[in-house]
Amino acid sequence: MDRKKEIRGIYIKKRADISTELKKNEQQAIFKKIKRVTDIKKSENIMIYYSMPSEVDTRKLIKYLLDKKKKVWIPVITGKTIRPARLRDSEKIKEGKFGIPVPAGSELEFIDPIKLDIIIVPGVSFTASGTRIGRGGGYYDRFLSRLKGRVKTIGICYCKQVAKSLPAGKNDIKVDKLITSIKVGKRRKIR
Repeated sequence: MDRKKEIRGIYIKKRADISTELKKNEQQAIFKKIKRVTDIKKSENIMIYYSMPSEVDTRKLIKYLLDKKKKVWIPVITGKTIRPARLRDSEKIKEGKFGIPVPAGSELEFIDPIKLDIIIVPGVSFTASGTRIGRGGGYYDRFLSRLKGRVKTIGICYCKQVAKSLPAGKNDIKVDKLITSIKVGKRRKIR
């Protein structure tokens, strides 16, 4: 078994073992921290994943961003790529590829990714310096590699998902900042 796959399995289990109460507490702390990020306050176009059941719940944050009149974009997988699709109503969601929530509706609005200000990135595990392991398809790495250094990225996760080190290959893209309930890691300046 390759090392990344093994590590992915370990951190998926760690995330699944977090109690509902602890998840709730950590989610509230993460939400408070993200609301204070100056670059989020100043951003117009924010891409954020619509959380799956085991991930840090982003629904409250999405609603907050929409209430603040931000343009919210969520990933839609088409073929082997991610395309940011506009989400206008946090309740109008349907199941997309791999069970990932996507905006409901027949006519989706997409944005050129370079016009995004910030991308909030999911992950199975992160290091404080921004290395991440995702779900294993390479979708975010391919997507982020096209934007390297031009769009700021923030990873969010539970404390138990933070590793001291993770294996990374030449195609693995780090996030600029990591936010958890107690630790914040930075690789590139995000205020």
